[in-house]
Amino acid sequence: GGEALECVVIMEPSNRIWLFALDLPDILPARSGITPSFQLLRQEPVNEVYRYEMRSYPRYRTGDLEAAERNRGLWLPRSGNPRARELVAEWRARNLQPDAVVRAALALFREQAFYYTLNPPLLGSNSVDEFLFRTRQGFCEHYASAFVFLMRSAGVPARVVTGYQGGERNTFGDYLIVRQSDAHAWAEVWLEERGWVRVDPTAAVAPNRIQQGLYAAVADTEDLPFLIRRGDSRWLRQLAMGWDSLNNSWNEWILAYGPDRQKEFLSGLGFGPVDWADMTVAMTVALGGFSLVVAGLRWRDQGSRDPVTRAWRRFCARLARRGLTRGAHEGPLAFAERVAGSRPELAESVREIGRLYAVLRYGPVVSPTEVRMLQRLVREFRA
Repeated sequence: GGEALECVVIMEPSNRIWLFALDLPDILPARSGITPSFQLLRQEPVNEVYRYEMRSYPRYRTGDLEAAERNRGLWLPRSGNPRARELVAEWRARNLQPDAVVRAALALFREQAFYYTLNPPLLGSNSVDEFLFRTRQGFCEHYASAFVFLMRSAGVPARVVTGYQGGERNTFGDYLIVRQSDAHAWAEVWLEERGWVRVDPTAAVAPNRIQQGLYAAVADTEDLPFLIRRGDSRWLRQLAMGWDSLNNSWNEWILAYGPDRQKEFLSGLGFGPVDWADMTVAMTVALGGFSLVVAGLRWRDQGSRDPVTRAWRRFCARLARRGLTRGAHEGPLAFAERVAGSRPELAESVREIGRLYAVLRYGPVVSPTEVRMLQRLVREFRA
């Protein structure tokens, strides 16, 4: 029920049968169907760029929960994770209703020292216990699976849901780009009179991950892939966005219009009959030229991808905002000493950061431990 949302999806080849849609679609692409678990599947794999239109209702109410589905939503191993089970036993002793159990679990994530990271510690056989009570570090799948374990232990049907959340708006073409880096996991719980209700425990720990995407959620210590580090290489990103918009327009034109409409469109622009072989060659040459430009810019940008250089630049930028700008030919130790003389209260931290950067930049061996230490010191530094 509620207001419908309509969208056009242009999907890159995946060689899989899954299609992507907002919950819950009521108009399906041709030769596709929806499963009882709300997966949208195509009859054949997507082996080429595929365009389809969708209409979905984000607010919906399904029918009653069948016995088999309820059993699946409550299944747990007979043993393991005793501390998590004890915590749930305390909740049940208080006769909490299912929605109150949900709030209690979210409060646990929100009030304890949980931390969102793409590089969590390894977990053992009692993985939920170790995550909830020892490491408290993980990404969306850790939070979703631990939350579902708590819900099922409390007798509330729950399941982990995987999909995509967020994306990046292309201002050139006014559309949303959804990448693999936007993959996300959350949970759904079954509440009587409401049906399956979406709950995202990651939002209790790292709301930036939900509001602004993966880039905003991780700390400076994370080594994110180039294409999703949205704060770096602004000019290169603008160039990439412009190319993506051009490519998207081309896909729209090819996929949405038949040959007759394409010829009519080109005639309207003053073009004669189109030689598609020549058009293909032209596009290939354009793509090759673009690739050379991107390669050159990425070569120039190598320094910004180095974690040591990145941390040092952040440190210098924070001091520059306080009027302490490093000279173009000023070494790290000399710069640190000058800052220490101007700001004695910062002397200890700036000297340590300058020393550590000098060791990592000019020393014979780069220690991963020292790299992480430099990143931590810069992250905690306040000018």
